[in-house]
Amino acid sequence: ARPPVGKPKPPRWHAPTWILVGVPVLLSLAGLVLGLTSTALETLLAPHTETVVHRADADPVHLGLWHGFTLPLAVSAGIWVLGATWWWLQSRRPVEVPVPLSPFDAGRTYHHVMRGLDRLALETTGFMQRGSLPVLLGTIFAVLVLLPGVTMVVKGAPWPEEVHLSDSAAQLATGAIVVVAAYLATRARRRLRAVFLVSVTGYGTALLFLFHGAPDLALTQVLVETVVLVVLVLVLRRLSGRFPDDPTRMTRRVRALLGVTVATVVGVATAVAGGSRVQEPAAADLASRAVDYGGGLNIVNVILVDVRAWDTMGELSVVLATATGVASLVFLRDENLLRAAQGLLRSRNLRERLKQESDEEEVPSSRLWIADTHLVDPYRRSTILEIVTHLIFHTIVLWSVYLLFTGHNQPGGGFAAGIVAGLALCLRYLAGYGAELRAALPVRPASLLGTGLFIAAGSAVLPMLFGSPPLRTWIADVHVPLLGEVHVVTSLLFDIGVFLVVVGLMLDILRSLGSGIDDQIRDEEERAAAREEAQR
Repeated sequence: ARPPVGKPKPPRWHAPTWILVGVPVLLSLAGLVLGLTSTALETLLAPHTETVVHRADADPVHLGLWHGFTLPLAVSAGIWVLGATWWWLQSRRPVEVPVPLSPFDAGRTYHHVMRGLDRLALETTGFMQRGSLPVLLGTIFAVLVLLPGVTMVVKGAPWPEEVHLSDSAAQLATGAIVVVAAYLATRARRRLRAVFLVSVTGYGTALLFLFHGAPDLALTQVLVETVVLVVLVLVLRRLSGRFPDDPTRMTRRVRALLGVTVATVVGVATAVAGGSRVQEPAAADLASRAVDYGGGLNIVNVILVDVRAWDTMGELSVVLATATGVASLVFLRDENLLRAAQGLLRSRNLRERLKQESDEEEVPSSRLWIADTHLVDPYRRSTILEIVTHLIFHTIVLWSVYLLFTGHNQPGGGFAAGIVAGLALCLRYLAGYGAELRAALPVRPASLLGTGLFIAAGSAVLPMLFGSPPLRTWIADVHVPLLGEVHVVTSLLFDIGVFLVVVGLMLDILRSLGSGIDDQIRDEEERAAAREEAQR
């Protein structure tokens, strides 16, 4: 122990307490007694000894005091000799001086190993990641080309006998559009143009999913691509219109060569993997198993919330960490957090304030379209967007609820439903900015994120209370008046948790990259105006 002041006192050695000694003594005596009486107690100990044998063709196990000179007996004798030697050495030394069994200290060795590992990681990170995104991506792509590419060349990967390019002309046309958009994205010098061209490739991929008969994947791809597009547009407000770097001709050629090589390796690897199958596809009976195990017809949703529910639970934790990181990048200063909390409090009391002010002044008719339109600068308002938002916002929210409750049998699920609800909130933000967003959902994003994760974790623990494995789905058909038979699965609770987490993530992104950046821009404009006024 280190005293508050003064020099640290040397540690004092003392005899161990009776609890520390009693546990190993009790276990040793129990092992000794059971060893001597194992033959008589074989009937009682048989259930435990049978767990040692895992092979069906193994000889039966019988407990006895003597089995001859065997390796376990030699190991036991060696342990006895080492124990006696230790006791003899300990008895010849003072209690304060420990016996050095080895010139190497375990604690010091572990400390040096961990310090060396940290140092190696630091040096490797400093060598590989020099703060340049092109260099980092180039390293990743180079490794992607070298490892699979060299492996396929050295091993002589089997090429499929027949390569099926497309099923229809629509697939070829979509693929051509994606290729052209990808090429133009590499040639674009403006950020916004590059973002839209990259989004074309994402929407084209969703269309290919739809052509292949995967509407659930197509819906999710479209929704995710839309969210990514919105986030990138929000971020581009703080960046210049053009890319800052002006690479040389040689750099462009190297990048083009690396991109073409990566695409070639990925395409060849996909073709080789498809032609190297030696077993029957695992998805052959997946449709029937989804109904029997998860009680749903949507195979993708059953996999996410039933079969791979533990993976989805981990992904929810990653979403929480992502939301926290995004908010930390914007709300880095305490005054920003205080401003966000004050804005949320104002939005919660919005209706009460409007009722109190109704006697003092007449409410403009334009305020009826959205809740906080009177707080928006008239020069930034869009009446058409406000009317459209007023008309379709609730429809989008109802659609998200429909996707949530029908996702187990139809395209949808908690993830897609959460993104749809988040896009509805995005529409409210675009119509009325931060004040309108806070009025639309006056809840902290952390509350939604925590509640969603709690519900998802609760759906995992609930089956354990009744003796079932975690995340086990229970299926029931309930008769509801006026509705008839309703198919209910308990995995819906897990999907609701996913829904709340995704909505919380979208709300956090909109408040951070949306209204948070708006506040920063307004503060910078006010400071610039104050400086100009001071110079006058």
